[in-house]
Amino acid sequence: MTRRFLRRRWRLLMLFIVLSLGLSICVSWSIGAISATALVYAPCNNNGMSLDDTYEWESFTLSARDGGRFRGYFIHGTNGATVIFPPNFTAGRNSRLFEALPFVDAGYNVVVYESRRCANMGPLSLGYEEVSEVADVLDYLALRGDVDMAHIGVHGFSSAGATAIMAAAQYPQIKAVVAVGNYADMNAILDADVEGVRHFFYMLYQHGFRFTYQLWVGNSLDTLKPIEVIDQIYPRPILLIYGSEEPGALTSEALMMRADENATLWILEGEGHGSYRRRTDYSQRTIAFFDQHLLDTLR
Repeated sequence: MTRRFLRRRWRLLMLFIVLSLGLSICVSWSIGAISATALVYAPCNNNGMSLDDTYEWESFTLSARDGGRFRGYFIHGTNGATVIFPPNFTAGRNSRLFEALPFVDAGYNVVVYESRRCANMGPLSLGYEEVSEVADVLDYLALRGDVDMAHIGVHGFSSAGATAIMAAAQYPQIKAVVAVGNYADMNAILDADVEGVRHFFYMLYQHGFRFTYQLWVGNSLDTLKPIEVIDQIYPRPILLIYGSEEPGALTSEALMMRADENATLWILEGEGHGSYRRRTDYSQRTIAFFDQHLLDTLR
């Protein structure tokens, strides 16, 4: 083997290493970007459940302050209080009916409505921008002659749980909050503990995710921090609910402590993300919470 031949092989090897590293960097960043895009532009998910003549209800369409229009249902109750159920993730206006209808049976007016993806209102923000639709619903309720604005609650699951907390921090019209399975800080979820070489490539993934999220949504992930505003709800009551096996349970204590003495935490042992929502005791406890904090002054 000549020296010239060895130099050529060495150069080819170095070129291969550089190209492989560059490709790995591009792939790691791109996976983060694709993940963010897939989340904020996920398709509408409607479970097909519908209302019938068992209930007295109205369909409504509201102009959103952020642009566009979205549809929902106002379902009439009998006890004078109203609970808003924001859509979680890409839910349609029917998707939370299975949770909401027991509240109607218990006497509450209920409002359910569709997500931004179902309303063709652009990308999701995963909780923060969706606060504006809660404000739109509050404006709608204030114009109705059959709603007592002194007795309004909000019930959010997953990303809508984060929305519920952030909306209550901004709008004192919300008198009681149930937040279920929500994150405390989206940045903290993204900041996984990865060591060694994997840490470098995961940092690229994170950068791709954060950059693309801000590109599509217009805000950074720093806006997705219910833990930073939950104390602003005080002294209005908050019920936090998590399954012991879901990611949010890891930060639930910190979220409750930040909220102060007005918050109650309920951990359901052995349950994953949302698996508890069809349990009888889940409905009973959430309804009892609103009974205590929305109905006492009506009786």
